[in-house]
Formats: sequence, C-alpha cells, structure tokens
Amino acid sequence: MNTAEFTATRRSIGFHEAAHAVVAALLGQKILWTEIHPDGYAETVPDTNIFLRLDEPFQSRRTMLIAMAGSAAQCRCMDRDIQWSPEGGNDKRLVEEIAETAGLSPDDFSTVNAILSKDDVWEIVSRLADALVTCERLEGQDLTDRLPDCDPVLCKTVGVFPLPPRSASVGLHCDFP
Repeated sequence: MNTAEFTATRRSIGFHEAAHAVVAALLGQKILWTEIHPDGYAETVPDTNIFLRLDEPFQSRRTMLIAMAGSAAQCRCMDRDIQWSPEGGNDKRLVEEIAETAGLSPDDFSTVNAILSKDDVWEIVSRLADALVTCERLEGQDLTDRLPDCDPVLCKTVGVFPLPPRSASVGLHCDFP
C-alpha cells in the first residue's frame, strides 16, 4: 500500500469510528474512548451500563444505529452507496443478532443516513475523524468536548429513550422535550 492509499484508508477508518461516537452521543450513549491504531485496528468503546439489555427494543435500536453509523459514514466519505463496509463486519454481526428485537432491518441504512446527512452532524463527524487520524486516540474530556449533546428530539424520532447518567457528574443525558 502506497502512502496515498494508507492515508485514504486511515481517513475512512477515522470517519467510521467518528460516526460511531457522534451518533452514540446524539442518542445519549456515553463513549469512553475512540482510537485508530497504526496497524489499522480501530475501536470506539461505550460506557456500558450493567442495566442495559439488548433484548429490550429501545436499547437494541440505539445499539443498531450506533453500529450502522460507522459503515454509513465510511461510505459517505468515499462517495459510495451506503452499505456495510468491509471494516464493519463485527458491527454487521451484532446488528443481525439484534435486528428482530429492535424492529429494524439490518441492511436499511435510511435512518442512520438521515442522521449523518444533517450538515451540522456531518461537520462534527468530519472534525472528529480528522482529530482521530492526527491523535490516534481521544478520550475523557478531550473526546467529550468534541461530541454533540444528546438530541432528545432525535431520540424520540428514532424510538429510543435517553440513557440516565451513571452519576450526577458522569454520562450523557437528555430529557424529552
């Protein structure tokens, strides 16, 4: 792989991980860190709550949209049709496992594409992707400051409940209007 291909690949992976984090934040899910390793491995790690259940439709729907956001953003940044990207294999397996509970199709990207198509959201994804490519790992306040607040209208529109904070000082939280 030449330098230009390497840079393009890292950039598309940056968009993949950034979209996971941004959509998670919009849907009220706190993210602990997101990173891209020099070898191409990347991950975005949510703050898991022991009370969350993937067999519950609202949480399954949130998890699906977050998982699908990575491939959707990767396709958007490369100006391709929205579909599962090769890097989204683990995400796709998770989505296929919980799709029935969530009441969504594992190959219908229309909802997540509508979220990412908003100019302000795509701008945040783009800035976060650039920061990931440069810094390789974002966490804590540095990550939180780059993410949007929970969007209660979006939560209601897509059929998820905002998550309660784990403590008064930790976690993303929003209330329905």
